[in-house]
Amino acid sequence: MIKVSVVKFSWDLTQIPAVPPLMSHPTVLRLAETGEEEGIWTTLERSLMSDPSWTMDLKVRLDELRQIVYRGFSEKQVDFLVLEDGNRFIGVSGLLADPVQPRNLLTGTHILNEYRCRGAGSLLLHSSLKHLREKGLSEASVVTRANIAASRFLYPKFGSKMEVLSETPPLPQFSKVRA
Repeated sequence: MIKVSVVKFSWDLTQIPAVPPLMSHPTVLRLAETGEEEGIWTTLERSLMSDPSWTMDLKVRLDELRQIVYRGFSEKQVDFLVLEDGNRFIGVSGLLADPVQPRNLLTGTHILNEYRCRGAGSLLLHSSLKHLREKGLSEASVVTRANIAASRFLYPKFGSKMEVLSETPPLPQFSKVRA
């Protein structure tokens, strides 16, 4: 069995540039609203399924993301930034503003394949980091696989520090709050 390297990128949020990067295509960036779980899920799923570097762990990763979308977001513990082109989500980023958690960009930054290499990932990453700073965090991190496109080209931006992990830290557990 092939051992997959896991890396963690961390940012000092006080050092994030004030001006967001430009994107070559006009889009709308906003916080997702209750009831938009299906659009978020579809975007995450399509983004991962079109990336051959996730093939080996696709089912496991999709199961993790499903919990984040349908439990974490529904329970209002996770914020989602969405990037829209018209009435279509083209990018999503699931964020957890908890300084104790080992990862705050829970889902990572996901852009549909046909919108990659146009500045969408940089814009969404910058906005995710800015959102976490506005929520009171001074540092944020993402955990992902080494050698995927995001770990080579996107996450090194904005002054991140990378560290190779010996094991993947667990995701937070979401459970329905009962009244």
